[in-house]
Amino acid sequence: MRRVDKIGPLGALPVCVVLLASSVTCAETKAPATIVSPQVDTIVGREMEVVFETTAPGVPLLLVTAEGETVEWWVQPLAKTTEPGRHVVAAHFGNAKTPQGKPFQVLVLMAPNERTAEIMAKQQVFSQLPKGFVMSKPIRVLRKFEAEATDERAAASTTANAVEPVAAEIVRLENHARVARRQEVHGRLRGPVDPVILVRAAADGMWWVQDRVQRNAGGEFTVLVRFGNEKTPAGSEFHMLAVTPRSSSDAALFNVGDSLKELPKDAIVSKQMTLVLNSDEATGAE
Repeated sequence: MRRVDKIGPLGALPVCVVLLASSVTCAETKAPATIVSPQVDTIVGREMEVVFETTAPGVPLLLVTAEGETVEWWVQPLAKTTEPGRHVVAAHFGNAKTPQGKPFQVLVLMAPNERTAEIMAKQQVFSQLPKGFVMSKPIRVLRKFEAEATDERAAASTTANAVEPVAAEIVRLENHARVARRQEVHGRLRGPVDPVILVRAAADGMWWVQDRVQRNAGGEFTVLVRFGNEKTPAGSEFHMLAVTPRSSSDAALFNVGDSLKELPKDAIVSKQMTLVLNSDEATGAE
């Protein structure tokens, strides 16, 4: 006799199915860790603060590797916890000879306990990622070139003449220009930390944090900026400016969609622009 396996009237089923008689869905798995700053493909210095959030239990370790070389994952210093689930690490990316635009991968690995984290930190480097550990999705960043002083005098001179972070510059968009409700804005800023774009209605005092900018190795950036909503009448005026955070930890204070009653004290800001909402509701590109 031929054997017949009983698999039920619906056949072999995957773990997650859609049932016509109910609204059962597959729950999304939350990432064990997420890197908040820097963002993907942004510019980093030789040493830069990395801010990340964790949801999984354990002790977080930040690992960095350079792309295109023999794979070496370097364990960074143990993270400082600024608030529950939020951590900061002063990470290192290459050295003084690392060329402009060199890509690096960064991820967060969750050690099960402090003892394991200390052992891994002492080992410093892994030729491959350790197996059996929960970890975040890696992100890619790009190094800027930072020449190293050749002697103590040059180093002292560099320190004495260190340049403060500069204001971002908005380009391709004139003051009092007409914009769409969703407008692509261009600018440039040379420095390790991405600028933050803020917008407020001329009749309102609240500044709204816009989407994160997308910046290339040359410092040029684009960002999608929103001016009002579907009920905002054409001709409404808005003010827009760019804030340059002084560090990655300062940048992490600006969350997309948040509102600010006042600009941060000692903020490095671009020239404020006044823009007028056009009747066109489509996404604009100047």
